[in-house]
Amino acid sequence: MKAMEAMHRATEWLNALGIEDAPKEAELLVTMGLGVDRLSLYRDDPELGWEDPRILDEMLRRRERREPLQYIIGEVEFYGLRMKVGPGVLIPRPETELLVDEALRRLKGNPSPRVLELCTGSGCVALAVAKALPESQVLATENSKEALKYAHENAKLNSIENVAFLAGSLFEPVAGQSFDAVLSNPPYIATAEIDTLAPEIRNWEPRAALDGGPDGLDFYREIIPRVKDYLKPGGALIVEMGAAHAPEVARIASDSGLRPKPPVQDWGGCDRVISILA
Repeated sequence: MKAMEAMHRATEWLNALGIEDAPKEAELLVTMGLGVDRLSLYRDDPELGWEDPRILDEMLRRRERREPLQYIIGEVEFYGLRMKVGPGVLIPRPETELLVDEALRRLKGNPSPRVLELCTGSGCVALAVAKALPESQVLATENSKEALKYAHENAKLNSIENVAFLAGSLFEPVAGQSFDAVLSNPPYIATAEIDTLAPEIRNWEPRAALDGGPDGLDFYREIIPRVKDYLKPGGALIVEMGAAHAPEVARIASDSGLRPKPPVQDWGGCDRVISILA
């Protein structure tokens, strides 16, 4: 079987499943899942290896069970970095790149900032900041042992050494330390809403990385009042949040004696990231 035939076959299968953007997913399954160079795919239409049709069929059966495409191909791009992902770790989303953008903007001019990320998951945010600021020292905490395995693997994959991943809940592993910025993309889906999400999310991604409590704000109520003890003078807490959470997150910050800034909106016009100053 040739590569283009495999891609057309995958497209038809995914279309029959009602998968949105089936042609793009089919291309990713052939290029990343089977390791066919994208330029070669369209220019040369190479012959596949003898095992590749079987491998493709297995990937399509996994997709039929609504396993996320990113888990099937084993990685996702985030802020120009390759991130290994799989069952047990949250898949990095494009909107989370806004958290990195805001962190880099806040840290601009600081020659060697100390940065802490809470709930690091795959390590995508910590690694993106560490890569962009090679003189920085980045620490990142995570309660999930499975997620930490991916974070360590992603640091090696991207040859980033100025980051350390620490096992433990929130601030627990960094007691007594202070930072120029604290970053977090914590779980923020309301518990009752999780079962309404796409099956790729509700049935596959770790619930602990999604569930933010009854109104999605449990982690903000825990992180924000405590962050003053971990910020240097002039430091900032920068968090991602749900689309409707900005007013309540700002209120929690104000009630904690902190200064929330106007939120940063994502490409859909939703409030997505907020900086909170000490």
